[in-house]
This record gives sequence, C-alpha cells and structure tokens, in this order.
Amino acid sequence: MRAHSLVVMTICLVAVMTATAGAGSLYAVRLADGASLAAAAELRAVVRHVGLTEMIVEGDEGLGGELNARGRVARRISGPRTPDPLYISYPRGSVDDLARLFEVLWSEVDGAVLVSCAFEFAHELHSLSHSAYLLPESISVSSWFDNTPPAHIRSRSLADERAVRSVVRDIISSISPDSLMGHVRALVEHPGGESRSRFVLREECLTVAKPYIVDRLNEYLPTPAVVDTQRFTVQGYTCEGGSSGPVVQYPADNIIGVLPGTGRCSGYYVICAHYDAIAGNSFSDPFTEPPWYWWCENPAPGADDNATGVATVLEAARALSDLSFPFDIHFVLFSGEELGLYGSTAYADSAAGYRAVVDSFSAPPDTIYGVLNVDMIAYKRSAADPDTCHIVTNPGTVWFADWIIDTAESLYEDLFPDFEVQRIDKSLAYSDHAPFWAHDYDALIAIEHWDPRTRNTNYHTINDVLSTVYPSQLASTARMVTGALARLADPDGEFNLAVFADDVVFYATTAGGTEYHTDHFVVGELAPARVDFHAFGPDGNVNVTLEVWDGPPDEGDLLSTASFSGAMGGGEVLTHEFEWDLDGAYVGGHLLSVRLIVTGDDETLSDNVVEGIALRVEALAEEELCIVDHFAWPNPVADIGELKLAYWLSREPESQDSNSVEIEVFDLLGQSIGKTALFYDPTPGAEGLRAGLNSIGWDTFDGADTGLASGVYIYLITLYDRLELDPIEQVTGKFAIVR
Repeated sequence: MRAHSLVVMTICLVAVMTATAGAGSLYAVRLADGASLAAAAELRAVVRHVGLTEMIVEGDEGLGGELNARGRVARRISGPRTPDPLYISYPRGSVDDLARLFEVLWSEVDGAVLVSCAFEFAHELHSLSHSAYLLPESISVSSWFDNTPPAHIRSRSLADERAVRSVVRDIISSISPDSLMGHVRALVEHPGGESRSRFVLREECLTVAKPYIVDRLNEYLPTPAVVDTQRFTVQGYTCEGGSSGPVVQYPADNIIGVLPGTGRCSGYYVICAHYDAIAGNSFSDPFTEPPWYWWCENPAPGADDNATGVATVLEAARALSDLSFPFDIHFVLFSGEELGLYGSTAYADSAAGYRAVVDSFSAPPDTIYGVLNVDMIAYKRSAADPDTCHIVTNPGTVWFADWIIDTAESLYEDLFPDFEVQRIDKSLAYSDHAPFWAHDYDALIAIEHWDPRTRNTNYHTINDVLSTVYPSQLASTARMVTGALARLADPDGEFNLAVFADDVVFYATTAGGTEYHTDHFVVGELAPARVDFHAFGPDGNVNVTLEVWDGPPDEGDLLSTASFSGAMGGGEVLTHEFEWDLDGAYVGGHLLSVRLIVTGDDETLSDNVVEGIALRVEALAEEELCIVDHFAWPNPVADIGELKLAYWLSREPESQDSNSVEIEVFDLLGQSIGKTALFYDPTPGAEGLRAGLNSIGWDTFDGADTGLASGVYIYLITLYDRLELDPIEQVTGKFAIVR
C-alpha cells in the first residue's frame, strides 16, 4: 500500500491507545436478548460494540469457554496482541472490497464490519465506507433491551394530548418547504450558485456554516445566551505541505442551542444533525493522484448529507421556541461526523460525565430522555416515488420511535399526505446517535432509507447539491420530528376553547344493544350525535354558542345549536347532544362543520371552526350481501383490551352455513398478531353476522396479545361464501395504540 495523507482526530487518541493495547481477546457473542448482556456483565467482560445479531466483547482467554458453558454462543475473533487501531466500518460496497486492503476480523450481513487499519491508511478506509469510526474502548448497555419510556411519557394522558392538539397542528403546519430549502441553499451554495464546502478541515466550515447556524439559533431561541459551542481539534496535513509537510491542529466546533424548560423534569431531549460534509466518493479509485487532497481543491456541498438535517434542527428550534416544556430541549449541530462521529462522541462523552482535563468520567451524568438524530432525509430516486422516512432504532428506544411515527401515521395523519414512515429495528450505529448508545442513552436516527449505500447515487460526492433534494420529503420529515416534540409541551397555558374533528361523534347500535361510533347511516334512521368542546387553561368567564352545520358555516344547513355561559377552564369538557332525522333528502355524502362563537374573555387561539367531518347516508339494496362499513373503536386506543373491531353488513345471511366473516390483525411488518372467525347466529340479540353493525372485542381473538407496543396496526376483514369457500369481499383499516 502506498502512503497517503492522514486525517486524525486528536480528541480520541487516548481512547484509541487504550482500546488497542491488546489487554484481552475479542469475542463475537450471539445477541438474542438481554441474557447475553447479563452473562457478559457477570463475567466482567467489556462490551465494545452491539450489532444486529452479535456483540463484540473483550476479556481473558477463558471468556469464550465460560460464555459457551452458559449457553451463550461465543467465538474468538482476535487474540491478545497490540494490533493496528480497530474501526467499525459500514462498507460502501462488499466486505471483499475492504478485505483486499485491510484485515477484517468480524462482519455481519447488512451491518457492521470490524477492521484493523493503520492510521496512515484511515482515509482509504473512509473512502470505502459509508461510515467508519474507532471501536469504542467500552460501551454501557445495561438498558439496551429496556424499552421503558421516561416517567413523563408514561404519565402523559389522552387529556394532555388533546390539550396541545391545536398547538401541535399549528406547529406542524408552520414548517414550510420554502423555509427548509432556504437553510439548505445557504449552507450548500455561494450567492452566485457555485457549491460551498463544509469539509471539517476547510475554513468555510467554521467561517461560513458555523456563523449561519449560530445566528439562526440566536434568532429563533428565546435568549442569545443559550447558544454555545464545544470545541475539539482535528489533526491533519496542510494543503501546501501535503504528506511531506507538517501535521497541524484544525479547530472544530459543535454548536449547542438550548430551549429552557420549566425545570419540572431534570433531564432534556436532544434533536441533532451534523453540519460537516465530505465528498470522498467523488473518485472511483481511492489511489488516484493527488491522494485524498480532493478536499483542498474540490467542494463538499453535502445538500442531502446533511444540510437537510441541519435545516430540520433549525426549523424545529424556531417552531418550538414559544412553547413551554417541563424539560430543556438541546438543538445540537455536530462537526466531524464524516471522519468518525467525533463531534457527537465529544458531546455524548461530556453528557455522560467525561472530563478531558482529568481524562476520566468524574462528573455526574446528564439525564437525557431521548436523542433524535436527523441525517440524510430528502433524497429519493424519482419524483414519482413516495416521500419516505425510516426511523432506525435499538431495542431500548422503540418507545421513542413509535412516539415519532404515531405523530405522522395516526394522530395527525391528515397533515402528512403521501408520506410513508417505517420503524427499522436494526441497531445500525453509523451516525451521530451511536455515541449516545455507547453511554446507554435512548437514541435513534431519522433517515430517508436505512441503507443509504443503496439509495443515493450522489452520496459523499461533489454532486450532492441543492437540485437533488426533494422539498416535500424534507418538509414531511421535519414536520414529523418537530410535531413529535411539540406533543410533549406543557398542556397548561392561557384560557382557550377548542373543538376537534374527533369530538363530533355519531352513534349506531349493534344487535346486542352496544353503542359504537360510526360515520354511516341508512335513510329513515335517527342519527344520535354528541359534540364535545374543551376549555383549557385557567378559568375564563365566557358566553359560548355552538353550531353544527351540514356543510360550511353560514353556507350549509344549520342542524343544531346550543348555548353555554359561565366560568370555564381547567380542561373542562362541555357536551351538546342532538339527533339528526335522516329522510330521503339526505342520501349521499356529507361534510359537517362545527363552530364555536365566543364572547367574554379573550381567546389565545382562533381555530374555533372545524370542518370536513364526514358522514354517509345510503339507501341499501337488500339483495346483495356486502360489507358496507367498518372501523376500529376507540381509535387510537390506550389499552388494546378495550379495542372493538366493527363492521356493517347490508343484510343477514340466508342461513347459518352460507357465510362467515374472518378478521385478522397485523403489525406493520406483516406479522399476524390476532385472528378470529364469526358465523351467523339467528338467536335474537346475538352478535355475529347481523344486518347492520356487528362488533367483536380483542379478547375473543385467537393468540391475542394484550401487551402490544404503541404503534399502528392493520386489520383485514374477509366476508366468505362458505358454500364456495371463496372470499366475497375484503376490506382493510388501521388503528393506533397510544400509551
């Protein structure tokens, strides 16, 4: 191998020397559940890395035998020696590409590779890797499989969710593609349109990108004093001297903005992104001349990777700055990510209590509730592809991933049209969330695809420019992560009245006399309805008129009205009930509206009209047996044991043997989690295949699990012709579990 110029981060030199001193052997241990971690801890093994299916631990020569004796599958991958530094790499191509140049000690499919690499060839490792960073000396994994959310999440009630709903909707709607793209443009392009460079050794990273970020945080957050920087140094050659010249220290800065909370909770959340960029993949041959000096003469614009993440963090700071939270929120922009997660390592080490002056963990660790890392979120292969986001998490952070996904997939789904978000349980440690995992903090990453190696052809090249960014996907992801944090705001505030779309409910009654909410009725029925509205904050003396319209207010038919007056507040819910007589004139679809007219104390919000409440009125044909309507109730549901799945049949079957209904529930990975079959029972009052509304509770499903995690689930209802053994009709729907 020829010698090339070297980029080394001095912040980790002490850790590297310790980590590679050869104190023990390295073992790969099968990682099935927490038992493997517990066994390693009992044997005083040092955990160095946790991957998809195996973890790497260090210990004495007998460690492997002891682990195997306890039923833990362990194999030695390196003996006690003093090797070159060890790196965790995520290869850009196949593992064989790395193996031709470096010693590969361990690898796993779709995951990490453990590589032995001398310092002078580190740049070649980076050129062949999606990400590469020094193997940590040790990591803490005591809660790797503990998915328990923080106490303030566990105590968050549906009433709290309702209290901030209108605020969250405003926050989500306030984030525009234009604002986000404005940030991306400022970071990626000079005023004349030519590409900038944010490579960590380039002066522009500190003189242009950093001031822009600092200025925006000072502008958006309540006081300039809460914006700070954290300095570390990067060691490298100069452009003038090259590999034969001197090695110098380059400064690099993390940027930290803090939105102070009320102090009721002692910890904080982190939303972060890296602002440095790299273009090492611009050369197909890592041995081209001049070697590795592309950064001196060529730009690293990094539009998708990762100006999009920076734009998201900045817009989140702006949108959330006026809200009150029981905890602080840290808006952190890291540098040095592209050369080995150095900025995030410095920050996470400091949060965990590491003090460089004494080279030890000598300070109390910070309480970090969750880390939301945003990296590469706005590239897709074509405009015809859907907007997507993958949330990559480890087992202990699934609660936070589900909280974020529920924001877009269920609670505020109407604000995220044509947006697909998916949780990826792969524990991939290739970005700035990894150093937080090393200190046992709950952390995840929002990314356009869990394997960027296969998705973005401009990745780590000079072609990662503004024109390759899709604004709609950028906006949807930014809205989702910001909305997820906004949902955690304090529900208390000034007096306000609000009505929400799901506060307007119409009822139907099953054959057994059970009432369910529905949006489907038949001509000639009385449709009973209830409208709730909410008074938030301290008491206010008001007079309220509530109106229900078939159509827009003042344009459609006024269906009902009611008046309320007096002191209201403290989360009080006021209710108006009425019945709508559905004669033949109402056949068809309807979009209802509710309006609150308030006089008295001033309101803090103006969205007192809710429109678009759908209702269908049909004249059903008696001849055809079909599923007219279906739904889950309640939706979302806090306790799966309370769930009911309901469907509406146009008529009864002709006999007990002629038809049946099967209902099956799946998670988002397509795995069946519950199934039941229903048959016609002519007994008066019996549930089953009755004309009109039928329902079944979760407790009657075969294999039903009452401990399902928060998230979105799919149900499939199939109407069978039992004589022909063929499905007549299949319908699907979804429901959410929100705890």
